[in-house]
Amino acid sequence: MVYRQGPINNFIVDFYLSIHKLIIEVDGDTHYEDNAIEYDQQRTDILQSYELKVIRFTNH
Repeated sequence: MVYRQGPINNFIVDFYLSIHKLIIEVDGDTHYEDNAIEYDQQRTDILQSYELKVIRFTNH
């Protein structure tokens, strides 16, 4: 099953494919500012610590 805009811990992920333990994030322009890059990396590290795979795409 694919979940859209679903919560995992304190985060809202764009898409979550539970059977594959896969999170898909679609990043807009604000994700490429310095503070957002650092925050996204910390967030990815936390999600990966739950044995989830995170992949990111630009919204372009």
